[in-house]
Amino acid sequence: MGACASSKNKVSVNHILGPAELTYSRTISRRFMKAEEGKAPSQVPMTLALTEPYLSVSRKVAVDGREFWTSVCVLPGIDPHKTTPKQCQDMSFVESDGETLLCGVFDGHGPNGRDVAQFCCKTAVAFYKNNKQACTADPSAFLETLSAKLDNDMKLSTNGVDVSASGS
Repeated sequence: MGACASSKNKVSVNHILGPAELTYSRTISRRFMKAEEGKAPSQVPMTLALTEPYLSVSRKVAVDGREFWTSVCVLPGIDPHKTTPKQCQDMSFVESDGETLLCGVFDGHGPNGRDVAQFCCKTAVAFYKNNKQACTADPSAFLETLSAKLDNDMKLSTNGVDVSASGS
């Protein structure tokens, strides 16, 4: 997961970007080193077609009386050789209660990575909504408690997700 948005226009620092002003290129060109036995390494140009977003959300949120645009863009990985189909297993969220803002990014791995990432998003959002005072009082302690809860809840056999070979 990474930055997938850029401004089309020059923007002053006082301007809030909206969804119509954000875009990302659907193709990228890179040079890769190619090594062949008995030959000097050479650079090979390659153009990659990027995948369509698995998840793309942009909305305004209010925090302490100020409005901010938040954007989430999850792009599935790509196989430059196009030999292995890629399934996106990543999830993210943005939540605000008007006083605080919580953002989460979960990078799923393994055969059940998508289920793990979805479980973590759902659990984190529910924890945030039920513990807003703790988030406001001590954000660091809140995040430590949330991380421990996610770790512990993932290990429970009652959560419905087999994490024996998967994670986030």
